[in-house]
Amino acid sequence: MLAALVKLSLLVVLPAAHAAATNDWSVACKGNCSYDLPEGGASIHLSGGSNAVSDLTTAGGWTILSCDSAVNNQTIRAVCHSSACQHVFEGHGAVDTVVRLPESCGTAPFARVVSAAVDPDQSIPAGSKVPAAQSGSMTNTVFLIGMDVDFAAVNPQITGPVAFHMSTNSTDGPVTKRDVKKIRNNITSYNSTPSVTLPPVVVDQTFPIASASISCDGFTASVSTDFSLNVNASVTLGLTIAGTVIPANISEFAVFAGLDGKILGTLGIQAEATASGAFSSGKTSLYTASIPGYSVPGIFTVGPTFTIYGQADVQLDAQLNAELDLSYDVSGARVYVPSKETPPGVAPAQSNFKLSLIPDLTANANITASLIPELAVGLDAFSGIAKAEVFLNLEADAGLTLTNFDASAGAHVTGTGSAAASGQVNGCVDIGAGFSANIGADGSLFQFISGNVTYPLYKNNWDLYNTCFSANGSTPRRRAIEAAPVKTLARRASLSCPGGSSSTSVNSLQQIISQLLQAIQGNASTSK
Repeated sequence: MLAALVKLSLLVVLPAAHAAATNDWSVACKGNCSYDLPEGGASIHLSGGSNAVSDLTTAGGWTILSCDSAVNNQTIRAVCHSSACQHVFEGHGAVDTVVRLPESCGTAPFARVVSAAVDPDQSIPAGSKVPAAQSGSMTNTVFLIGMDVDFAAVNPQITGPVAFHMSTNSTDGPVTKRDVKKIRNNITSYNSTPSVTLPPVVVDQTFPIASASISCDGFTASVSTDFSLNVNASVTLGLTIAGTVIPANISEFAVFAGLDGKILGTLGIQAEATASGAFSSGKTSLYTASIPGYSVPGIFTVGPTFTIYGQADVQLDAQLNAELDLSYDVSGARVYVPSKETPPGVAPAQSNFKLSLIPDLTANANITASLIPELAVGLDAFSGIAKAEVFLNLEADAGLTLTNFDASAGAHVTGTGSAAASGQVNGCVDIGAGFSANIGADGSLFQFISGNVTYPLYKNNWDLYNTCFSANGSTPRRRAIEAAPVKTLARRASLSCPGGSSSTSVNSLQQIISQLLQAIQGNASTSK
């Protein structure tokens, strides 16, 4: 099985210096306001003129009588129960004031007041928990208040600017300008960035990739492929974003994402009736999971997505069943954009394959398996005014080449760094591997992201195993040929019928090769 230990990070950084936010429902917002996201681990802070930010909660002197908890663009009914409610109407007036909302009202913690008027219906529903009215000219008055999250519609010349800072929280505190300076001087120092671990991704399933067949004289030749995945991984997310809600702008931006865990995968190939030709599945999505991130509707949303892609490229003239595993260790890698530093600790671990083929027929095959886990972080600012995605993907490839390979019915081969053969086995087996890591961004996010760009961070190929067997079962001989090339082909299939007889009934196929390269890491270290 594939044993890929992935420990990776994605980073886009600019300076930030702000205090951590703490939401206090007992204190009314007047010019400043903080909110802790219900997902946990992140918070947002707003600050503006004394009348630019206000409060529609109990602390602000309001009791909400009716409000849809799932809608942000709506008109609510609210009753003033203390003189504190008058703050919403002060300064430039209620319209275009940014207000904090109770958690039971809408999906956003903050909204823009679109309209405010006395409700002709002054009734208060029975059972409403309205505090005893205090003195004030507006107390006991029911208002209709229209609101939305279209902060870009506000005229900053009237309200003045309203700044925001959104960040993940940790015991280490927020990112500071001094921290960022250290990061730029030493990429590995970003370990102290505030971050939280999101729910794990767990997969244990077999996914069909593609198949192809061709009708021949008296039989059908076919090729089918599948990927078996076993994944247990967790995503770590950290962010620091700052700018102004009014006017809509981002001036400071830092996002950190990490992927830790084990990703195991096996490519299965079944070729029936001596299928001949080329076959490619193309890059195929095997599994996708949208991981809960952080969202303040109308201001900023961060949403990670974890996807595993697979690809099979096959060129063969054989009837065989094969399993090809991938195995890589990637530990301690840290990526800084736009730096092109090479992540350390990338090496192949253990790569096994199993092969069964029809006795007494010669097989030639070139098989390449690709497994590509990708972590993408979607960014949406101010309800779509700016949208972008940053991503990190890894591509692990393993290639198997059989040259003039044939075996008698009782033949088998085992390999544990030095292989041995028994029975009648002829031909050569070659295993090559490749690994690459890329980071990129796509979209538009003010001055930080523009267009589509990809940075290749790391690429290497290894010749993992290369052995030829003779018919007398003697010790295999090494041959000097290069690793099987890693291929990237578009989805296609070009099969042909064999030139000779291939419809012969055969007994159960024999396992020829079961496990290779217990000491593959040592071989790989000498080939770097």
